[in-house]
This record gives sequence, C-alpha cells and structure tokens, in this order.
Amino acid sequence: MENTFNLKQFLSEGKLLKEQLTPDVKEYLTDLYNLFSSEGYEEGEEVTDIISREEYGDPEAYDDAEMFDKAYNEIKQQGGSIKVEGQPDITFSTHGEDIKADFVIEY
Repeated sequence: MENTFNLKQFLSEGKLLKEQLTPDVKEYLTDLYNLFSSEGYEEGEEVTDIISREEYGDPEAYDDAEMFDKAYNEIKQQGGSIKVEGQPDITFSTHGEDIKADFVIEY
C-alpha cells in the first residue's frame, strides 16, 4: 500500500497545529476587516475583498505599510491561507502579491 500522507498539507490545513499569527498581524488584519465590512454590505452577504500590495503596502500612502508585508509573509508561512476566528470568521489568503479576505457580513 502506497503512503499518501502529506505532512505539509496536513499542517497547512491546521489539522495538527492551530495556525498562529502574531498579535500585531492579527490586529492589522482585523482592522482591515472592520474597514471593509463597514462599506454598506447587507447582513449575510458573502464578501471577497482584495487587499492590494500596491495600495496597502505603499509606505508613501500608509504609515503601517510594513504591516502588509509582515501579514503577507505570515499568511504565506501558514500555507497561503489562514482563518481568523471571531464574529465572523475571516479567511485571509495570498492572492498573487496581494491578500484576499473572504467573510460573511454579520452585524
């Protein structure tokens, strides 16, 4: 019988170890969610937003632009996708050079 167990995939799916973000990255991503979720969406609406490196990673436009790179790198280290549990759960994933946020609006 062939062994098809893939430890890297197992870990990236959070089945053995819970994904971890540093507190400052978790706060940064949660703040971005709060910004996006206040944009007039209906409760229950499924939303996908792109957090663009060109915009949010630009130090001339944002004082915390270095946080974009830190968040991107931490997400990438977790296998390219991570879920921040809360109200609601938000999935952040790498999307090319950008970060994609998927969530359902809850008020």
